[in-house]
Amino acid sequence: MPTRNDRAKAREAKDTCKGAIEAWQDANIDHPIYYRSHPSGIECIQVSEHMSFCIGNVIKYCWRAGLKISGAVFSDPKEKNNERKVLASRVQDLEKARWYLNREISRLMSDLDKLD
Repeated sequence: MPTRNDRAKAREAKDTCKGAIEAWQDANIDHPIYYRSHPSGIECIQVSEHMSFCIGNVIKYCWRAGLKISGAVFSDPKEKNNERKVLASRVQDLEKARWYLNREISRLMSDLDKLD
């Protein structure tokens, strides 16, 4: 049967784990570094939430271009594999931004046609 000390240790471990999960969520889900990296300290969503959906996404993808990279090791950013991942990530994000920009332009052109 668990002692009072065992139960206290279990509660402490649970609280420590919960704190670690909350810290991870804040850093990786709620406020990822690639959306908080602007030198002004402004977070991307503080700007993009005031835009239409498509323009907000254009801002988001331009903002994070080359910053959200899966599997890159940044101990040596000049290392060829990392440099390639950074450039590929930047291109992919800018292509996504272009897709949303083209969609917004099409929507606006359609709205213009309706006025004629």
